[in-house]
Amino acid sequence: MSESTAKSVARGAFVLLLSNFIVKIIGICYKIPLTDMIGPLGMSYFHSAFEVQQILLTFSLSLPVAVSKLVAESASLGRGTEVRRIFRVTLLSFSLIGILGTAILILGAPVFAAATVSVKAQYSIIALAPSLFLYAIAATFRGMYQGLGNMIPTAATQITEAVAKLFFGVLIADRCIKAGLSDEFVAAGAISGTTIGIVFSVLILIPLYFLPISRRRMTAIPAGGESAPAGKLLRRLLGVAIPVTASSFIVNLTSFLDLFCISNRLQFIGMSEDAAATVYGGYKSYAQLLFNLPPSLIASIGLGILPAIAAAHVTGKAEKRSGIINSALRVTILFAMPCAVGLAVLADPILHMLFTANPAEVSAAVPLMRTLGIASLFACIASVTTSCLQGINRLRLPLVSLAIGASVKLICNFILVGIPAIGIHGAPIGTNLCYITIIAINGTVLIRKAGLHLQLIQTVLKPLGAGIAMGAFCHCFYRAIVGPLGSSAACLVTIFCAALFYLAVLLLLRAFTEEDLALLPKGRRLAALLRRAKLLK
Repeated sequence: MSESTAKSVARGAFVLLLSNFIVKIIGICYKIPLTDMIGPLGMSYFHSAFEVQQILLTFSLSLPVAVSKLVAESASLGRGTEVRRIFRVTLLSFSLIGILGTAILILGAPVFAAATVSVKAQYSIIALAPSLFLYAIAATFRGMYQGLGNMIPTAATQITEAVAKLFFGVLIADRCIKAGLSDEFVAAGAISGTTIGIVFSVLILIPLYFLPISRRRMTAIPAGGESAPAGKLLRRLLGVAIPVTASSFIVNLTSFLDLFCISNRLQFIGMSEDAAATVYGGYKSYAQLLFNLPPSLIASIGLGILPAIAAAHVTGKAEKRSGIINSALRVTILFAMPCAVGLAVLADPILHMLFTANPAEVSAAVPLMRTLGIASLFACIASVTTSCLQGINRLRLPLVSLAIGASVKLICNFILVGIPAIGIHGAPIGTNLCYITIIAINGTVLIRKAGLHLQLIQTVLKPLGAGIAMGAFCHCFYRAIVGPLGSSAACLVTIFCAALFYLAVLLLLRAFTEEDLALLPKGRRLAALLRRAKLLK
């Protein structure tokens, strides 16, 4: 991989990684007060509305991937006219689909709600409905910018959206509580912040398109070149978007069926409807909230490398393509490992530090978090391997691997949650098996079709050894300082010291390569420094 390519990939991946980190921190600041304000029952309405929305939103969420891939391919071939036509076709076509999705969500809200935890969730579903149309518009613009190698608009609007969601969601929920409204209306008020947030994104993305800096990126591509007709471009776009959408649909449908399955299986072993909804709400609000943080951060690496892989693939640069995939996979494991170990080992102090209103329910979520902490590592790897397959035009393969993984998860949930001695603890076990299955399938294809040469020691065993050492350090260090410092302070100090310990072990094991560091800002300078210290392989 050339230095210019490494820097380009690094810049895009780092911008999205940083923005996703900020967005997730804001999201935690959004969910924590809401969970304390509304409680698990109200949050069950909140989460069930999101599960329904995600099913219909999958097409819009796949658009940035599809648009960025097509734009990157056309731009790399010098087809400026085709780039512009892709944008226009996408914006018109999928805005209409977004309007249709909004109408379906509004009209079908009572039916969708009744199929989840309760018909009371319909008000939250209606509050989310306009987001389908708005996401379609935002996704088109974001995909265009990403395909041209500019990740800043996506990052900036994601942060703006998160801030607006936090401010308006908490504000409206607080007003609803003070007005004496019941849980279902408070949840609807809180979730309306999401719709307001995407409004702010659209209001930024559209004017940004006409700014001089955006126009310069467009004019940098020659205006001529071959261009397929609009109908053919739409078919190409659908050829990418449909498999990506189908993959996302399976994930979201699995979450939806997960909701239905878990709730019913908990009632099967003797819980009432409200008790089952409360247990599920605690599982989603406490354990899964933190589980989703590492995969969502690592997903930015996939978004950052996909246009680069697609451009290398379409121009026949196999060596460059293989180099990007190899480094992305190694960096993913290096970053995901400490997150997974930290969540598993420090689950108890982390959850009690973040959530204080319902200590008994938080304690019940601790063992769930321990198991999901391990699953977060597998989820990160699965996410990046999926992006790699999409970049090399193996668009249907992720659909197959996700379908098989989702089936494994649902079967495990149905069987394990229905066993009284296991109950809700079966859900995170199924999550682990799901992502392990996906990795096995995706990895096999990448090795065979993309020339991926997995270096077992460098890529897997060294980070694993550092992770195990860090886990032991976390456990012992926390127990040693929790007495004098207290749980929350000891947890924060342990997290900071464990990060330094993990980095030190990696350096001693010489786990980094120069190609890995090239994916980081100022990576070449850091590589030179480590080389002089004989800490770089």
